[in-house]
Amino acid sequence: MTERQKHPLLTLFLLTLIAGVLRFSWIDKPAIWGDEAQTWRRICGSFQQMVDELHVAGFMPGNYLLTWWIKDGFPISGEFKEGPPAQISDPFLRGREPLSTKPRLVFTPTLRLNEDGFEPTPRIMRLLPALCGTLMVPAMYFLASRLVARRTALLVAVFTCFSAYLLNYSRDAKMYMQFWFFAALHVGCLLWWLEAYRKREKPPEPPHLADDNVVEGVRSILPDKHIARIGDAFAVRSAPDRVRSTEYPSRLETTVRWMCWLTSGLAMIAFNAVGLGIVGIEVLIFLATMPLRTHWIIRVVRWTLAKLPRRRKVTENQGIPTPTTAPARCVVSPSEPHPFRFVLPPVIGFALGCAAVVCLWYSYKEFTRFYDRVNPRDEIARMDLNDAGISWVEPYNDGRTAGGYFLYNATAYLMNWEWVKPDELSDVDPRALKLLRYSAASLLIAIGVGVVPWRKLIGKRPAKVSRLRGTLPLTAGFIVACWLLLPAYGFYCASGSWTDNGRRMNAIAPTQFLLKSVFPASANDGTRNLAGALGAQLSNARTARGWAEYHWGQLFVVHGLGDAPVRWWVLGMLAGIGLLVILDRWHTWREKTFLSFRVIGLFALFWLLALLVYVFTPIQGGSIWMPRYLGFIWPAFAISICVLIRRLPFAPVRWLVVAALIGTNLTIFYHRLNDGEPRTDLIGKDYKVALDSDQIRMFARSVTMRGRGGPGYGSMLSMPSVYYSSIFTHQPMSPVNAMGMMRRSLDLDPLGSDFADGIRVRLNRDPKANEYFFWIERYVEEDDDIEPELQEKLGEGWSPAEPPTKWMIYDHWTWRKIYRLERHHWKKAATTQPATTKPR
Repeated sequence: MTERQKHPLLTLFLLTLIAGVLRFSWIDKPAIWGDEAQTWRRICGSFQQMVDELHVAGFMPGNYLLTWWIKDGFPISGEFKEGPPAQISDPFLRGREPLSTKPRLVFTPTLRLNEDGFEPTPRIMRLLPALCGTLMVPAMYFLASRLVARRTALLVAVFTCFSAYLLNYSRDAKMYMQFWFFAALHVGCLLWWLEAYRKREKPPEPPHLADDNVVEGVRSILPDKHIARIGDAFAVRSAPDRVRSTEYPSRLETTVRWMCWLTSGLAMIAFNAVGLGIVGIEVLIFLATMPLRTHWIIRVVRWTLAKLPRRRKVTENQGIPTPTTAPARCVVSPSEPHPFRFVLPPVIGFALGCAAVVCLWYSYKEFTRFYDRVNPRDEIARMDLNDAGISWVEPYNDGRTAGGYFLYNATAYLMNWEWVKPDELSDVDPRALKLLRYSAASLLIAIGVGVVPWRKLIGKRPAKVSRLRGTLPLTAGFIVACWLLLPAYGFYCASGSWTDNGRRMNAIAPTQFLLKSVFPASANDGTRNLAGALGAQLSNARTARGWAEYHWGQLFVVHGLGDAPVRWWVLGMLAGIGLLVILDRWHTWREKTFLSFRVIGLFALFWLLALLVYVFTPIQGGSIWMPRYLGFIWPAFAISICVLIRRLPFAPVRWLVVAALIGTNLTIFYHRLNDGEPRTDLIGKDYKVALDSDQIRMFARSVTMRGRGGPGYGSMLSMPSVYYSSIFTHQPMSPVNAMGMMRRSLDLDPLGSDFADGIRVRLNRDPKANEYFFWIERYVEEDDDIEPELQEKLGEGWSPAEPPTKWMIYDHWTWRKIYRLERHHWKKAATTQPATTKPR
């Protein structure tokens, strides 16, 4: 093993440096999109205005507080002064609740590290996600090294460094990248903390010889080749070394590790409340890795029995009788501390940490009115997706099957491209679609080949099969599987599935999920009558709480399949697994049998956990499945991918797959920088030029109302254009003013369908105008030139000042074509009238 493999700090440092270069270079590209502009809207005003916005929003405050703190110049002290009443600009709340008109005390910073503050440019807005995206590389190595071998952990760091998915959200001024970073760090700190409580044997002392004279005499009469063996024969260890001594962690060590775990957990929840799902996964991790196992239970029992009095025979010693009872000799080594000191602290510490994380979320839940707004009756059962602002997810997923859900999540995490629905294939460029689909399919197939244990089939068993970082591979695999699949299955159960004909189907139970994998025609009919008394009681209890009723027979009953067709490829895979077990050359049949029973037991436990997810996950009013909402499972996905790559048979094959993975991600990231968003930054610059001069006008025409400014939908009528206009004109802004500017479309008069005649009429009204900018959105199929039409309407006095600039705007999730964007810059013939500047 080389020094780099023993100490990968240099490699990890270089990967972190490369990650920082990729994330901070050209950080203002692509242009700000809708959700980022909404972040700016909430933090562009004072501290109290931001708090008022968060009071009605459903976001945890971490990202907004830190971004406002950076924007305001790092304030470190302040005071409360009497201020104006609250003004809320949240579009979902307007008109539903009267706002208070009473004056109140508001917090005002008085001392800042930078008195002038910072303008919220894209560099300032994206500073936090870029920083957390850079630190994600060592965090993922720290997490992966607790579960898998060190080389595999380095591969996880490489994938994290070049992942187009993480590179994308490292330039997104939202809370996602920060949340994923602290989620990975939180789980890694938990494993690191629990490692301190594992049994660690002290290194033995070197042996010494019983009698040097005897050994020297033996060496003088025996050949040299027997000297080492004879020396070992006469080697004698001291009495304490004959008993295995255990090294226990210090209180300082365990306290520091526990504080790191608790702090990262509080930070995780402060950025996103979905982190409560991570806490649920950590309960499984704690039970799987905590040393509350047989030897610790036996240790506690033995210690307890040793402290109990034990009756002895009465004997006489110099005429004095011995007591009838005497303390039994302790069977625990005197050097070992109290067993409860080793078992109770992690249990108590874990419970306190989880309680602190939940209390932080609950305190913010009492502050915000979001939960009451989206679900005033029963927040556990269902929420109003329209009030929550995610009703757009329903049509976005319309037409996807259950397999389609998982497929487009996998391709998104693998290469930042979501597998396109069948009805949207025509919206993607055929050449780009072919490259994207072939790349995704090739990578998934190549990585999936790693499921086969090639080394056990073609290689010899090594002398020592080492365990991975003190954790059994099956335990690590169970942890990663639970982290990866259980949250995804929960989102699937909450969203339901869509068939190809658009008919809504509720999620199916794990038992039938497995059945349908083999027998696709197995139906759910008749299961309601087969539920039995237990199923009826559970259904009644669920209905009483306002939850949707389930057919509980699906949990316990296996249907008759009749003449249902069979997926033979699934049965072939199962037969292949059995064949691999038979051909395994690394283990004996006894080991294979024991390992098979352990795998079956873990699978049964995972199935029971999936049943609990199915039972206690309420179905929402529509689909809530989005890859970024599920992004906290990306660390488990990355570890799984890298483990499969490391299991490929030959080193050249592994290097080829890694090179293809990195090249695909960097290519998609490059196009995301240059083709991802409409040029709302240039729209803002033209707006500033037109605002400063009374001779320059600006016109815009949008093919649809794009007020929300989703990915690729930024336009003159969206918040991204308001953001850039405010940045370039240096206008003081508040959340209410920003929303008003968007509704007024930047105080412009948008043109209708006859845009050329509209421009002519407006220019004739203003004789001072001798120059104008015209931004127009056009449908994808409209590729004709509009310059002749403009020339015909405006006359010979007007001519283009520069060639028109045209862009094809894409949805950066699927790379569908959305619309064409064009910029036209025209000037009038030279005039003797001097240009003036508008008063500001």
